[in-house]
Amino acid sequence: INAVAFSPDGKQFVSGSDDKTVRVWDAATGAAVQILETDTIITTLSYSRDGSIVTDRGQLDAIPFRDDTVLSSASPPPLSRPVTLRPRILVQDEWIVHGENRMLWLPPDYRPHCSAVHGGVVCLGHRSGRVSIFEFFFSF
Repeated sequence: INAVAFSPDGKQFVSGSDDKTVRVWDAATGAAVQILETDTIITTLSYSRDGSIVTDRGQLDAIPFRDDTVLSSASPPPLSRPVTLRPRILVQDEWIVHGENRMLWLPPDYRPHCSAVHGGVVCLGHRSGRVSIFEFFFSF
């Protein structure tokens, strides 16, 4: 797997790999929900705001989120109250890190080639073609 990215709502993620496929995954279950064959290896991908998948080779046909998902293109309202920012989860070397704290050591077979984070969910893409999903819950 060369690239992974979360949908704007975090309910799905996509992966692009050397087998010339882009797979759409359910982030809650880890199940592949769609496989798209391409004519080239995809090395970079992301979701656009409208739910389309954008790759280093251009935009793929729009893949809808789940039927119950509604995306809004409206700008968010201006902030009227202070917001407390929580430290982000990061993948650094062989660790999943939250702020300054190392949370999870990744054994060699689980060290990613690429990664994506959405809220408390971490998706790791491995050279083997495997995808690992971790969800973290925090109480403040």
